[in-house]
Parts: sequence; structure tokens; C-alpha cells
Amino acid sequence: MEELKVTVEEPSAVTRSITVEVPAAEVAARFELVQRDYRRKAVQPGFRKGKVPADVIRRLYWGDVTADVARGLIGDTFEAAVGKVAVEPIGEPEFEITTLEEHLPFTYVAKFEVLPRFEPAGYVGIEVAGETVEVKEEELERLLEEVRQSHATVKKVEEARGLRDGDVAVITFEGTAGGAAIPGGSGKDFPVTLGSSTFPPGFEDNLIGASAGESREFTIRLPEQFGDPALAGKEALFTVAVSEVRERILPSLDDEFAKDVGEYQGLEDLKAKMRENIRHSKEIASRNRLRDAVANRLAELNPIEVPPTMLERRKESMIADAERYLAMRGMPWAEVQKTRASIRQDAGPAAEKKARISMVLEAIVAREKIELTDEELAAEILKIATSNKLEPAEVRRRLIKNETMTGLTAALLEDKALDWVVDRAKTA
Repeated sequence: MEELKVTVEEPSAVTRSITVEVPAAEVAARFELVQRDYRRKAVQPGFRKGKVPADVIRRLYWGDVTADVARGLIGDTFEAAVGKVAVEPIGEPEFEITTLEEHLPFTYVAKFEVLPRFEPAGYVGIEVAGETVEVKEEELERLLEEVRQSHATVKKVEEARGLRDGDVAVITFEGTAGGAAIPGGSGKDFPVTLGSSTFPPGFEDNLIGASAGESREFTIRLPEQFGDPALAGKEALFTVAVSEVRERILPSLDDEFAKDVGEYQGLEDLKAKMRENIRHSKEIASRNRLRDAVANRLAELNPIEVPPTMLERRKESMIADAERYLAMRGMPWAEVQKTRASIRQDAGPAAEKKARISMVLEAIVAREKIELTDEELAAEILKIATSNKLEPAEVRRRLIKNETMTGLTAALLEDKALDWVVDRAKTA
């Protein structure tokens, strides 16, 4: 085939328009091939199959023949054309036919988006605010108390006394709103710890002072985020009978307590390990905040244009994440869908920033020749396998089958590039 003629225009940093001219000889040959195929398949009264004259084919099917020729020639030449001018489309191109006649060159225009060409700037020695990690004594005491509370024992209160904050009340209850039963608003012999916020605000407070065998009736306002939107913010009447009062007995903070909690030599050993765990958690959180600060600074230093297709994909991903989060928090799916428009609006600026950061990190990977080792990929696959209770080989097989291995590798490379920049950042 004669050489394709390809010219390229750059309407913007993220769009290209190429004009492709296919030689006349190739066009004529393709017309002949398609017409022959139509003659072979065509069924017309008065003619045997495969014997329909060429002039009849031209008269009856010329529009279809021409369309097939255009599709075939574009399919055969587009990849070679973009390679000829060294551009790489993202998203689906739009094609416009300029000329298509049987014995003339075929010309078409393809418009598509591309990643912007740029050199990442300012990423070595980037300046961000730092922070000092320290473990405060009150943090240790709070964690110790949480562990102590989790190891409390519960026993029935034999003497006659009212419920106190922290007690466990065994209750039978029924709730109504507007004279109708509240879905899920009743229960029998249900244990509730007062102060645990198991029930809507005000419910547990109304049980303070109640004794075993006592019944109480009270009204509370259901929260605005109540599971049933029709009842959100409405007043609800509850009738509650207390059948038993139980007291939570907390263990003493001593060496025996520490040994009961785990394999510790004593209370001081437990405290030391807790301090270490708190420090480790705070260091991880601090590192993540530093990574976020560096990523945001990269976006500021590299104000490159984001291709619309990439931006839209990022928006849809963020919307899907937000919808999953709301659904997991108990919001009915119908209500989740109603929030989609506002979620999309809020996601716009964040999606643009995330997409820009991703492009900058990809450019840093290329410039600094950052590579992902087999061991690093295997470690990530093992992590995915463990969290999903699968074998690593099965995770790898699914990644390859679903064609998502490339995406995982790209994400891991971006993470590695961000760590590369963070490790060289200047913190004040």
C-alpha cells in the first residue's frame, strides 16, 4: 500500500485532530472487495444467489457498500496514522469523513483527547509543613480505660436500686410514631448499656433511676439521619419495661490485669507496648498527611490541563465511592441516588486535582525511571488476597482475566513515586 498521508493539528494541550488520506488505489481495491462480498451474499428476485449484477448492487446497496468501505479503511489505517505522528489517544475518537469516492483518495478527520506534554516541575526538595509526633499521657490513659472497659464483667444487681450511667438494663420496649409502630422499634429482653448511645439520643437518659420491674413511658425526637426517612426528625413515643439491672464491674489496673489482657510481663510492660502502638499509629497518620500535603503541592506546581475524558472517569469513580459509603452507613439506596447530582458537583474540583496529581506522578515515574519490583507487586497481591480470603494465585488470575493488572501496577508506581518525592521533601 502507498504511504498514508497524515497531518496533525493541536486545538489544545489535551486534544488532537489528525487528517488521514488513504491512497486511491487502496480505496478502489476496498470498494471492489466489498462489492464482491455483497454480490456473493445478495438475494434478489430473478437472480441466482451470488449472480446479482454489479449495477444492481450499486443501485440497491451503494449506501451500505460505501459505509462498509469507510469503516474498513478507518479500522485498517487509524492505528498506523496515530503512530505516524506519534500521538496516543485516550478515550474514543470522533471520525468525520471528508471525501469518499470509488477512484479517489479517501480522506477522514479523527479528533481525540491526549495526555498533555509537560515536564514535572518543582518536585525535588518540595517544601511542606512538618509535624512532631508525640504520645501524650492522656492518650495512653484513654486507651487503657477503653481496654479496661472492654474487660469489664457484668453481674445482676440484687439490691433494689435505680439504673446508673454505665449500668446494663435488660428491657422490653415498643416505639410508635404518629400512632404507628416504628419499624425495628421494639424488642424483648434486650440488654443495653446506658451511655453507649445504642438507642437514639434521649432514650437511655430516660432510663436513669429506673429499677427492675419498673416501666416508663417517654417521648424523644428521632434523629434527622434516622434509617427510615419518613420518620426522620419525628417525635416517637416509647414504652419501656426494665426486667433486670446489671452492674458492670471494672478490673483494677494492675499487673494481673495486664497479664489477663495479653502476653505482658505486667502493667508497665502493657503501657510501654501501648505507647509504642499509639506512636506507630500517629506516625502512619502523620506520614499520610505529609503525603497528602506533598501531592497537593505537586498539583499547585504543575497546573496542567486535565483531559475531559480522564476527568469524567475520575468523577464517576469518586461518585461511586461516595454512594457506597452512604449505603454502608444505612442510607436507603433511593435516597443515595437523590444525592448523586450534589455529589457530582462537589466531586468536580477534587476529581480534577486527583487526576492532575496522577499525571504528575506518572511523569515523575518516567523521568526518574522508577520501577516496580516483582516482590512489591507480589506483596500487594498477597495483601488483596488476605483481605478477600483468596489465594494469591487466584487474585493474580482474576487481575489478568479482568485486564486490571496494568491499572494496579500503575497505581503502585504512583504510590512509589509519591514516596520518592516525600522522602526528598523539606519539612519546616
